[in-house]
Amino acid sequence: MNELPSWEIEAIQEAAIDDDLDLAIRKLLASDMGAGFATSRYYQDIVPAFSLFCRKDGQVVGHVSVVSREIRVGDTPLMVGGIQNVVVAKALRGSRIAFRLMKETANACREHQLPYGLLFCLPTLERFYGHFGWQRIEHLVTMLDAEGNDALLPSKNITMTLDLSETPFPEGNVHLQGRDW
Repeated sequence: MNELPSWEIEAIQEAAIDDDLDLAIRKLLASDMGAGFATSRYYQDIVPAFSLFCRKDGQVVGHVSVVSREIRVGDTPLMVGGIQNVVVAKALRGSRIAFRLMKETANACREHQLPYGLLFCLPTLERFYGHFGWQRIEHLVTMLDAEGNDALLPSKNITMTLDLSETPFPEGNVHLQGRDW
């Protein structure tokens, strides 16, 4: 069995991210997800509560951030840790950094008393996230568009949840009560 890399995963509150770390994370995100991240780490201006990252030889080589949000499932409000901006440096893919990041992200969500994880991804990534216990849900997901109107999550994306407490994610249509992350 392959051993997990020994690189440390660090968790940090958003308010504690300094300019140097912000720049390092933006460079990693921009190298993989496009130039839009060169100026901001925030997808659709959604600010995360905290981030986790991994360094190798002083460079940020892996990252994930978590948005803390109250959503609705049916008529029931519940808190989720919304997973945002998962990335590992291309040269280190397959080194299990993502495994470590996702495991530590689940632990950090529990520490922040977020009972569920929620993420949106392309269907081609379902198997990847499934390795970490994430499960696809088939319910409609509504969000607010840029004008504040209800809109369905883009059909190119699937929705996956992770139970971080004793209670399974409830059944029903989901309303994000804001933009997607």
